Amino acid sequence: MLEISAVIIALNEEKRLARALESLSASPAIADEILVVDSGSTDRTAEIASRYGARVISHPWEGYARQKNFAASQAKHDWILSLDADEALSAPLRESLLRLKQEGPGDAAGYVMSRAAFYQGRWMATPAGIRISSCASTTGVAAGGWATTCTNTWKRAAR
Repeated sequence: MLEISAVIIALNEEKRLARALESLSASPAIADEILVVDSGSTDRTAEIASRYGARVISHPWEGYARQKNFAASQAKHDWILSLDADEALSAPLRESLLRLKQEGPGDAAGYVMSRAAFYQGRWMATPAGIRISSCASTTGVAAGGWATTCTNTWKRAAR
């Protein structure tokens, strides 16, 4: 079975983090490892992450991309799912990821996931199903109201 490390970068995310962690750890769990990289929170972010069984690493803020890359470099498993602390997996996306874990990725190097964006009190809608080079689109995730796509799950290069 495919093993997935979920990585989240955080700073003072106590109000949003539990939703993201719940979507990863609800049975059956998507993530075989949850890693939260905290860049100096002064609230209960680390406590909440630990309550969900996440491994918490303190690391000073280096910028968004560098922090994401640092988090990925600390993951135990080769397949990495990167979420922001204010994001959560939808039920259809959870089903797709569970299927991926059971069936394996084939020759895919990564997966594109649609993201729903709530902006100024309303859901933004644009077409889904965008593919990027060398990645396959997950199935069952485009269901109206999706705003953007991004590569959130990928296989790490050989170490």
